[in-house]
Amino acid sequence: MRDFETLMKKVIVPYMILIFGFCMLGFACYGFYKSTRIYLNGEKAIGKVVRIEITRTSNRRQHRQPVIKFKTKEGKEMEFISEAPNLGGGYKESDSVEIIYNKKNPVESEINSFYTMWAFGIAYLILSGTCLYGFFDIQGRGDSKKSLL
Repeated sequence: MRDFETLMKKVIVPYMILIFGFCMLGFACYGFYKSTRIYLNGEKAIGKVVRIEITRTSNRRQHRQPVIKFKTKEGKEMEFISEAPNLGGGYKESDSVEIIYNKKNPVESEINSFYTMWAFGIAYLILSGTCLYGFFDIQGRGDSKKSLL
């Protein structure tokens, strides 16, 4: 039994933390890539919230996401569901919002705010850094009595 506990503390748990950290780093990189691509190839426009989309998850929680309609510079009318949740009823029908869309592919659109463009990438980056620090901290302590586990 003691060997299993040692195996868990020294091998399995630290490497699970490492794998989780790298997954979060991957999500952060994807979020930054997506936001940067829209930002660099982007064109700004003013959109209007036409409705709030309500979806339910498997555990019966509601997600409220604004549906935004806007016109491109070429005059083409587009509509998209923002990936950002409508926390606390931040957006209401008929609100005007600044959006940014990819000039080459207007389907790639998002509300132009720090929260919708960068916050999730930063959160995943912090979480991945915490996991990676935890892994290397556990590995560096060796047989020390100060071990986190």
